[in-house]
Amino acid sequence: MKTLCILLGVALGVTLISKDSQPTSTQLRWAAALNGDANAQFEVGEVYQQQQRVSAALIWWQRAAQNGSKKALERLQSKFPQHSKRWLNIAAEQGDEHATAQLAELALNDPTISWPDWYSRFGQSELSGGASALIASKNAPSCTRVVPVVARSNASKARYVALLEAISGIQNESSAGQ
Repeated sequence: MKTLCILLGVALGVTLISKDSQPTSTQLRWAAALNGDANAQFEVGEVYQQQQRVSAALIWWQRAAQNGSKKALERLQSKFPQHSKRWLNIAAEQGDEHATAQLAELALNDPTISWPDWYSRFGQSELSGGASALIASKNAPSCTRVVPVVARSNASKARYVALLEAISGIQNESSAGQ
């Protein structure tokens, strides 16, 4: 509600400029920010940051990031690293392959996400680049069988997977020597 009041006040202030006067750079910046200009929104966020009004800066940086500002995304990542996954999602939605690859890596290491779920999100052909390289690094070319691994804990699961990989390596070496 407070943000809405501020926005209405600023919008009213911008519209009350007389026809004879020239708008100031601050008024022009606000008008552009209110009209969705990502650079102006980033600048408004910077002004709020300088005034130590972090929550207002966050709002404007988020708007700028959602409108395509890479500077705003970088600022959000540096000032609010606890929400890095959120900022990566915004960047990935805008086509940033590096962000997509980072999200894919995070999801791949998340024990709550199954391989089919991961693949349905990150393994599609339109997500080329980082995600496809990650898939290639995780898929052994000689893998012909899917083995579901069920264990009591992730540590047990990891040991079992390591054992399967070791056995697979031994089998590959013995078949190569024949």
